[in-house]
Amino acid sequence: PSGAGALAEAMARHLADAEIRRHRAKLEAVERRQAAARAAARAAEAHAETTASHRRARQVLGLAATIVLLLATAAGGYLLVDAARRERTRTAVAGVDAALRDAERARGAGDIPAALAAVRRAEELAQDPAAGDEAGRRAAGLRGELEEEARCRAVVAGLLADIAEIRTSGDGDWADAFHRAGIDPAAPAPVWLSGRPEAVEVAAGLDAWAAARRRAGEEDRAQDALARSLDPDGERGRLRGMREDAGRLRTFAGSAGVAAPPAPTLVLAALLLEAAGEASAAVDLLRPASLDHADDFFLRAALASALWRHSPESAAEAVAHLSAAATLRPDCAGVGTRLVRLLRALGEEEAAVDAARALSFALLRAGRDGAVPGTVALLGASAGAADRLVLATALARLGRLTEARAALAAAVGGIEADHPPSQSLARLRAEAERALGAAAREVAPAHR
Repeated sequence: PSGAGALAEAMARHLADAEIRRHRAKLEAVERRQAAARAAARAAEAHAETTASHRRARQVLGLAATIVLLLATAAGGYLLVDAARRERTRTAVAGVDAALRDAERARGAGDIPAALAAVRRAEELAQDPAAGDEAGRRAAGLRGELEEEARCRAVVAGLLADIAEIRTSGDGDWADAFHRAGIDPAAPAPVWLSGRPEAVEVAAGLDAWAAARRRAGEEDRAQDALARSLDPDGERGRLRGMREDAGRLRTFAGSAGVAAPPAPTLVLAALLLEAAGEASAAVDLLRPASLDHADDFFLRAALASALWRHSPESAAEAVAHLSAAATLRPDCAGVGTRLVRLLRALGEEEAAVDAARALSFALLRAGRDGAVPGTVALLGASAGAADRLVLATALARLGRLTEARAALAAAVGGIEADHPPSQSLARLRAEAERALGAAAREVAPAHR
């Protein structure tokens, strides 16, 4: 046909167009699948990122919670440790404080050994680091004060014992007694002595020393000045100013019965009256005063001494006052020795032996071993096994071992003659043997 070419051409174009459309559709389908794949990939990536972000958030939260828990645990542990430390510190300091309070109470009661024991306990507690350095410093400071107080007390006690012996016996070296205590009459009163209760008795010793110097024609101003500084009593100060005026002293003695001055003032007045040659006035002053001051050792001893020296006919009265003084201070060798001698002068040998024996026992018990040998010697042939045992103990304590062994041997010989020995003798023998053993142990290292 005439239109076949055109038809064929039209069909070819149609088929070409159809093929193009099919191919384009296929390409579009591929593109759609790729777009879908890309969208799915993006969605998956977004999901993965979201999941990872959530995981990271959970990890951060978990780590934060762990850190918070660790911090809380550490804080709690620190608080517990700190509380325990503070409690330990409080307990340690409280222990030290309690021991120091015990020390102060004992110190206030005058019990220095107990106070030192309490301070040593405080120092032991203060060694705990929890107590701190301040507790140790306080304990050490108080210990230093107490040790100084103990030293002062020991010095004062030794001086007062020497003063009592010299005042009551009328024999002894005043200068040596005060020198051993570290007191120079020409110097101001020591700080450790001024204001102490014992200072008045030390002043009385200085008054007696001054009186002895005046009797010897020596200067007494240093002793008088030191006595005034230690004893602030105004009346006794005025009496010291009358020491060379017998008339004023007699006037004072005459008014004493009405004024009723204290015993130390009466004893000083009697001392000054005797030194001024008014012995009878001294006796008249002290006799009635002994009724009001029956328990005053120095007054009874001073009256006995005045009676013995200046009123021989009153020897029995002197014995009574000496016996009273010996009862008040049984370990005063000056009074005891004077009593023994006065009893012997009156022919009362048995009473004299009893007094000497009582004195030797009292001296031994008081630790005044140096005075024991002389006291036992007063017994002479009357010394028995007990007396020799007392002597052996004292000699051993003094380090005189050869003499102590001889006294012990003599005592044992006397004991063996006594069947069976009394319990008191057995105790005395054991004490003497212990003293000898201790002394021998002390000597042995030196020999080695």
